[in-house]
Amino acid sequence: MQADISSNIQAVRERMEAAAQRCGRKASEITLIAVSKLHSPQEIDAAAAAGITDVGENKVQEIL
Repeated sequence: MQADISSNIQAVRERMEAAAQRCGRKASEITLIAVSKLHSPQEIDAAAAAGITDVGENKVQEIL
């Protein structure tokens, strides 16, 4: 599971880098925000271990 999440995050970051280059921006100007909706605490922990620092959730009781 963690390897899948990590490789998916890396693929997204690569796409972000390519998109930033296409429009003349730096990838460091863009924030990747993960959404925790319907994901387990273990999956969120795996994303954090893969470098995700910003997580969004629309229900307070779910993020707690």
